Amino acid sequence: MDTITAPAVVQLGSQVVIGTCDIAGAGARALLALQAPASSNLVRTVHTLQWGGAEKCRAVYKRPSTASTGSADSDAPLLLVNYGRLAHAPLVSLLVVNTPAASGQDPALAHALLQYIQSHAAASATPKPVLLACALRMAGADSKGAFPYVLALNAAEPPQALGGLQPLPGSTRVLDGLLAALIHCIHATGQPAVCLVVPGYKPSRANVEIDPLLPVTSRLGQHVAAALGLVYDEAIAGQLMPSYVWQADLRDHSGGDIMYL
Repeated sequence: MDTITAPAVVQLGSQVVIGTCDIAGAGARALLALQAPASSNLVRTVHTLQWGGAEKCRAVYKRPSTASTGSADSDAPLLLVNYGRLAHAPLVSLLVVNTPAASGQDPALAHALLQYIQSHAAASATPKPVLLACALRMAGADSKGAFPYVLALNAAEPPQALGGLQPLPGSTRVLDGLLAALIHCIHATGQPAVCLVVPGYKPSRANVEIDPLLPVTSRLGQHVAAALGLVYDEAIAGQLMPSYVWQADLRDHSGGDIMYL
């Protein structure tokens, strides 16, 4: 099974976050819009990761070349973004999955992500639960609701900033192949993790002037930023536009027909 590699050995911070190209693309887009607070001395470093299953994948969200803010680091389908006081000593690591996996590749990608996290964990720090940030289609949920939901796995303790959020209902159907596979791998390995989920919906193919998915991304990004001590920049998120209309895998590949929480 293919593993995830980086051009050089890169250590992960004690807090790792995974953002995926979910049904609304909110997880990946929100992480790409995170910034260090202006008053902090955090250093941001970006690393392109390689995974055999992503050879034919393309990044969904890209910044226009005319954008005046940030860099073109969103052009790779799989990125590691580290924040730390020193470039080689990160505190927070963002794993940005800015592409849908090829058909049937969700379990392999989920396994590779968990393996990468566990093999590159910071040895000297007390690891915190992995944070999964995503949008999920939820029957009966208000996609314009004010707050996300949380799901704690393997007795994980949610970050203090997320402590007041409602737990994800146990009857929720995980109609997201990668998220279902990640949850399955997390259960199998015993990795403590917390899912931060906002209700979402798939993008329209219509060419409209407004960005209907930006509010979904912003609700997610603001809560992720609060949990990490970073800043969510909605202006940067607004510059990150999809380079193509993707189709998220809405099947569950965890072993059953449908995964329920």
